[in-house]
Amino acid sequence: MKYTATLSLLLSCALAFATGCSKDNEETVPSTETTLTRSIVYHDQARPTRRDTTFQTKVLVSEAWQYGPYFDVRVYPRAGKEGLVFNLERGSMPAALEGTYSLKTVENFDALDTEVSYSFEIPNTMGGSNQYNSNFHTVAGDFTITKFDTQRLLLDGTYTVTLVDVKDPMAVYGAPNPRHCDVIIRGRFSNLPLQTSK
Repeated sequence: MKYTATLSLLLSCALAFATGCSKDNEETVPSTETTLTRSIVYHDQARPTRRDTTFQTKVLVSEAWQYGPYFDVRVYPRAGKEGLVFNLERGSMPAALEGTYSLKTVENFDALDTEVSYSFEIPNTMGGSNQYNSNFHTVAGDFTITKFDTQRLLLDGTYTVTLVDVKDPMAVYGAPNPRHCDVIIRGRFSNLPLQTSK
């Protein structure tokens, strides 16, 4: 009886130890953190002179995709009123992905690295949106991947985009003579999972 009790106790201790080790060895995947700040800076002296909006992780969706010859990072608020997309050719990037990439602009589209698309829903419309793209607009800034975790396929990075001298994206649809402005978009992402698709 004593032997059986001792054996049971030893088995229980061994099981508890193994379970503890298993939990210690389980890898916790860190949560994705993303920010996006959008500033509209007007060229005239009317009020307001600028509009600043900051979005934090809980209201943002961020995605990174590698599909065929392309690599995308997308950031947009869950409300779906606007969105930012960076698109690169995967073959032009190093294997480790890390680096700072220039943004394509209408004046020099083919020579630079990253195509940028930004959409902003036009007020008082049924889902209509203003579209700002590298191939039609003057764009300045850069897109940087600061770290790529090759084991867990997680990306860290930053971005700065300036849409130069565009019509006010917040202007009411059909408004005559909309104000001109620069739209400056800045942000960062960390622990962003890289997804792949054929």
